[in-house]
Amino acid sequence: MEHFAKQVVIPAANELPYLFCGNGSCCDCALLVEGLADVASCRIPLTAGLSMRSGEGAGDENVLSRKIGRTQRGDPLSCDVVIVGAGRSGRAAASSHRALGKTVEILEARSDRAYPPRPGAVWEGALVALEAGKARPIEATTVVLATGTRDKWPNFPGALLPGVFPMDLCERYASLGFPVGRAVLLAGSSERAAKLERALLDLGVEPVVVTEGVRSVFGERRVEGATATDNVTHVVDAVAVASARVPCLELAKALGCRTRYDRERGCDVLELDRDGGPAIEAVGSMAIA
Repeated sequence: MEHFAKQVVIPAANELPYLFCGNGSCCDCALLVEGLADVASCRIPLTAGLSMRSGEGAGDENVLSRKIGRTQRGDPLSCDVVIVGAGRSGRAAASSHRALGKTVEILEARSDRAYPPRPGAVWEGALVALEAGKARPIEATTVVLATGTRDKWPNFPGALLPGVFPMDLCERYASLGFPVGRAVLLAGSSERAAKLERALLDLGVEPVVVTEGVRSVFGERRVEGATATDNVTHVVDAVAVASARVPCLELAKALGCRTRYDRERGCDVLELDRDGGPAIEAVGSMAIA
């Protein structure tokens, strides 16, 4: 059975290690949308009359709040294995476990997967499924994390200016028909950059492709230009960077897993030797990032 779950992990403001990812992984853009708390707003199409506000202090409006009475708490959902991530690796893991005769539940944050969506959440270190307005805790002997990776935020002067985006976010916007700027610099010679270039051309944007990378970005209130590593300066109002990939660890941390900083990779990586609870495994790109 497939349940589509929100991975709700909201770090303190002074702990944010990157800007918004734009793909529903970091959940730093979580808002109260139509009365439902902890919704990643980057995944919600904007429509007329849509009610959105800060979720802070949502209190009893959050169906998962511990202030809510037992009438909104459903019976536990039991299985042998729960897999978070319905991508290729998650599906492969599900097939492997089912072949061993185990019962499997799949949670997925993205509703655009080709499977019937069913909402869920991660709340206070526990996986829960939302069914008919009730939160059902998931009880499993094994948790398999297949949450993937995202772009690492670049480290060059001006990287935090509005108008600098990870490639993931630009791809997301382009797929919805929204270019991130009128003149966009694409930093990277990867297949992703070529794909985004074609998408931007279809939207009437003439992107500038810089295969050597970006040395710096400048502007007063937002991006006004960028200098490539070949010292050529380009007048642009947006920069899309295809940087190194880092594992999405928010869910793993919420479940009590330890992480360590890998100096060679320049990011935190997962350590699965946590204390107590079900066994936790990692598969796919998040395990090898």
